Amino acid sequence: MKSILALSLILVTFDNIGAADPLALPRKEIDRRLADSLREVINIGAKIYNENGDMEGCYRVYEGALTTALPLLDHRAELKKSVEDALARAKKLPAVEDRAFALRGALDAIRAAIKRDVVPPPKTLWERLGGELGVRPVVRDFLRTAAADKKVNFDRNGKYKLDDKALANLEQKLVEFISEITFGTVRNTGRDMKTVHKDMGITEAEFNAAADDLKASLLRFKVAPKETDELLGLVAKYKPVIVETK
Repeated sequence: MKSILALSLILVTFDNIGAADPLALPRKEIDRRLADSLREVINIGAKIYNENGDMEGCYRVYEGALTTALPLLDHRAELKKSVEDALARAKKLPAVEDRAFALRGALDAIRAAIKRDVVPPPKTLWERLGGELGVRPVVRDFLRTAAADKKVNFDRNGKYKLDDKALANLEQKLVEFISEITFGTVRNTGRDMKTVHKDMGITEAEFNAAADDLKASLLRFKVAPKETDELLGLVAKYKPVIVETK
């Protein structure tokens, strides 16, 4: 009776995978429907296990679901092999609750693999800014603007020489810094921000003026408002270590 009930639940749950020929669907759609169905299978098994105390029934639901899912994993050879191995290992476990938990792990693994492919992780801010190709021109424009902005006092009253070599070095350091705070791909080879700005005597007004120049550069390069605000917000977090209060 338990086996018949489990099989019936699986067939009902897997019905939403599609028509008589589910493989006629695009692979991504098959994956999406399979993941949704397996979520329902997990919930059914958990209810049987927790509310009814039916460990055998839970195990059979999971076993039937995984067996039914195998043909839909032909395009995922490694995943299919791991599911086959999990089914074989579970059969050898003496305790039925251990079998159920082992197959629950296989169900979770299928859903996790599908989620990674069908629902890709969100892009980092670095990626949304266009990576190095998008960030570097903005930084270059910002440096030229800030260097000429008396409110920023970029050369610290003439203490630092802002020739082409110095600006190129600053450009690289700023690209590395932005990469670091936006989860980018350019490694930061510089010192921490507090050490770099120690004894420069940068005021809050100067910091804010530099932030305004950076915002202007982002606008000139038509960076979207969302990404502009995110980057400025990240930079603003460094104000306490850059501004030196007397």
